[in-house]
Amino acid sequence: MEATRISVDFGTSHTVAMLWVPGREPRPLIFDGSPLLPSAVYAMPDGRLVVGRDAWHAGSSNPAGLEPHPKRHIDEDNLLLDGREVPMEAVVAAVLRHVSLEADHVAGDHVDTAVLTCPASWAGARRDRLEAAARTVFGTVTLVAEPVAAARHHLAHTPVAGAGHVLVYDLGAGTFDASVLACLPDGRVELVASTGLDDAGGLDIDAAVVDHLGETLAARDPERWRRLAEPADRSDQRSRRQLWDSVRTAKEVLSRTATTIVHIPLFDEELPLGRERLDELARPVLDRTVALCRDLSAAARSGPLLGIFLVGGASRMPLVRTLLHQTLGVPPSAVDQPELAVAEGALAEPLPVPTEAWPPVAVTTPIPLARRGRRRLVAAGATVAVLVAAAGAVWIGTREDRPPPGDAQRTPTPVASVGGASPTPTPSPSASPLIDPCLVGVWISTNYMITNYIDGIRTQFNGSGGTVKTFRANGTFVHDYNRSAANTARVSGDNWRQLTRGTITGRLRSVGGKLIPSNTKASGENAWFKNGRRVDTIKMGADPTPSSYFCEAESLTEYTDDYHVDFKRQSG
Repeated sequence: MEATRISVDFGTSHTVAMLWVPGREPRPLIFDGSPLLPSAVYAMPDGRLVVGRDAWHAGSSNPAGLEPHPKRHIDEDNLLLDGREVPMEAVVAAVLRHVSLEADHVAGDHVDTAVLTCPASWAGARRDRLEAAARTVFGTVTLVAEPVAAARHHLAHTPVAGAGHVLVYDLGAGTFDASVLACLPDGRVELVASTGLDDAGGLDIDAAVVDHLGETLAARDPERWRRLAEPADRSDQRSRRQLWDSVRTAKEVLSRTATTIVHIPLFDEELPLGRERLDELARPVLDRTVALCRDLSAAARSGPLLGIFLVGGASRMPLVRTLLHQTLGVPPSAVDQPELAVAEGALAEPLPVPTEAWPPVAVTTPIPLARRGRRRLVAAGATVAVLVAAAGAVWIGTREDRPPPGDAQRTPTPVASVGGASPTPTPSPSASPLIDPCLVGVWISTNYMITNYIDGIRTQFNGSGGTVKTFRANGTFVHDYNRSAANTARVSGDNWRQLTRGTITGRLRSVGGKLIPSNTKASGENAWFKNGRRVDTIKMGADPTPSSYFCEAESLTEYTDDYHVDFKRQSG
């Protein structure tokens, strides 16, 4: 007799779980009235970890204890929550345990068999960490690639006939993923190729709408709009969040109706927004995703395209279906709740499947990609692993601790060929990125604080600055470290010094108070000194992570959980 089992789609913002009891239809688990459980985790003073809406509620009064997006930090050994280091496996396990308790309550007994999904591009170390966390909660654990699960779900509702391939179009809030799966004669699907964009998602469409509204409102009242676009206090920050929430809601409403309104805080009025205007604003983002799908499908050489399956909440936009149909000649297939597709499809995967038997996948990279929200802290043994604040954050580490070569661009080493030449690169958009005019100019750092790991000890390094950052109006940037002062710290009685020399270049855009770099290139090195003696020299590498910032006329502050840098304007 088959055992009751659960599937879990552990997502960046939300986690979705489906429960299957023999003889019954799969059903989503409900958390506080919704199938979407916030993936947030909060560390209580007594050491307990709470998740979901409870975590957000507790974190509103003590943000230091809250991690809203644990999945972004899957590469880290520990997370710093309210001054305490919590193992990453424990953080992930807390989310899974919350899901498990709800499943046990619904099933009336402990559910010990679980299927977890993860991105197709995840290398072995990430899958191992997710599986290790899951095994502290469930007895039997299987991992399934997200596009495989999504394709199985769609094929159960919309079967295809003949030999060929299907395309999974996954447009989430912050990122886009496209995958090609071959349809095998025995009815199974096999992952052939996967790629994506880390700067194309629902958030980018929201930003285009906000800018459109700003053109009208700034002309009417520049100072009031500046408070919304560049909030200087908590009250205005709340107003900005309300504006972005209103825009996101309007976008979702326009997937069902032709017109709606957007409430504008501070102005205390409502502006109309129609689907035609939304489509016009979303077109630059969606055109890039569709071009990526066209090239990926053509390069796969797995027979004709038999179906296009839509996944992710942002894929609800009618324009997505229209553009895909026009470009690829196949009408896309959608489901009522695309957020549930991956979790439900995972339940269809035969059990058990050893995690070593991962589907072969060749990952193509037609556009250089920036990893959004990623930072890596590696506890080194006798050597050093470090985060250096550059274009967001740049990981620099030893050869032994360095991530797989493709991690920075979501391109793990291919283990199977797509067949033939790579797809034609899709050119980057010619329009300038969204960049805050306040940033444009030349800045020099005056204060530098960064967290590094020395022999496994989390250490704050301090420096007087000297880093020169140039932000251009066309969205390009140069970070020059050739005159940067050394960052220093004292660890276990030893004097440590980090000296950086080199440059980082790339493109930059600002969205909702975040700096999001992409197409980054690094040239230079980091030298490490212990008690005056050089102990290591590490080549600089660019693995950009978004950072938060606050810009005024003559001062700029850039920060993440791992660094804080103050700048003063030199020119511009």
